[in-house]
Amino acid sequence: MKRPDATAVQKIWQAASPSVVPNLLRRMNERRLIEAVQAKGPLSRAALVRHTGISPPTVSKLVQSLIQARLLEEVEPQSGSAGRPAKLLRLAGKGVCIVAAVVDLKQCSLAAAGLDGTLREDRVVRFPTPDDYAQLLQTLVDHVRQLASAENAATLALGLCIPGLIDRRRQRVLLSANLHLLDGQRPAADLQRRLNIPVVLLHETDALCLGQRAFGPARGLDDLVLIDAAGGLGMAVMIGGQLLAGYRGLAGEIGHLTVEPHGRPCGCGNVGCLETVASDATLAERVSQRIGQTVNIDQVVEMVRRGTLQVDAELNQTLDYLAIGVAGAVNIFNPAAVLIHGRMFDLCDDAFDRLRASVARRALTPSLAECRILRASGGKLQSAVAATISHLTSVLGPKV
Repeated sequence: MKRPDATAVQKIWQAASPSVVPNLLRRMNERRLIEAVQAKGPLSRAALVRHTGISPPTVSKLVQSLIQARLLEEVEPQSGSAGRPAKLLRLAGKGVCIVAAVVDLKQCSLAAAGLDGTLREDRVVRFPTPDDYAQLLQTLVDHVRQLASAENAATLALGLCIPGLIDRRRQRVLLSANLHLLDGQRPAADLQRRLNIPVVLLHETDALCLGQRAFGPARGLDDLVLIDAAGGLGMAVMIGGQLLAGYRGLAGEIGHLTVEPHGRPCGCGNVGCLETVASDATLAERVSQRIGQTVNIDQVVEMVRRGTLQVDAELNQTLDYLAIGVAGAVNIFNPAAVLIHGRMFDLCDDAFDRLRASVARRALTPSLAECRILRASGGKLQSAVAATISHLTSVLGPKV
């Protein structure tokens, strides 16, 4: 495995132009170019000038440096263009790669991808989540090495996406309410020592938010909320293009807002948390209790589609509680959009419309007036790829 060190991107630049050490302004402008290409898709040099306001000579120099560093690549424009159209620039799909990993309650997923974020099924690995932390680390190491060795590219980083409260400054898991083997651990540091590549620890809802902005319906939005109602209930908030972190990086834990003071126990140690009544997992638990058989949300969806199961009562209750969380996010953060990730909306054709209607009854009318309630698209693995690429972009230099 090709193993750049913790300053991988900068080292690659310096290898391409060993006599030049980018200053702060240069790095900021390089980041602006990368972000423009990431947000707008393949762009010509002239289009980069228009989108960034950087002068044409400076754009030309920076683009050449980024191409040499294998962070951007040139592609021919689509056929049929008049005259001699300029070549387009896009994030590199060859030469360099990242590996993204998602650790979930039941299953782990890994993928290798170029900086363009394209996922190929032959570069995806899935395995059951081990019960032991040491075994989890070793299995991740083995699969990362296999994926990286199969790439004819330098591996820039591993992005590790997990559920739970993360102290972002110390890259330490403080509490994972649904996956306690991670409690108190520093998996990024532990993996980095073994793999000798940079590893960044990502909160799963932050990753989902960045994935929706990079590849989903929130593309181009700077003020949005992502609510993940799958295994638990997490929230990520982006304001002015920046993720809201809080003092220790713990902001957004809407799932642990108490909504039933004498309700069910939660994995966090409290009772009556929102995530105990408003997620795919809790919907499946209610159905399991009623039918006397343990089923997960995928099995519930399949049985409903076959016509062998009715879940109207459980779905209505879940949607009502979820709407409370969505309306709270609308009222508090005034976003341009709220995106919701969950499989419960596959249970019937109007499930998402029913959620929207419930939100409309609870949210402040002025706050909701220009806020779109959208279903998130794509999966957690694609989002982990997007978050890892976003992290690499952020280390290029400060955001303007």
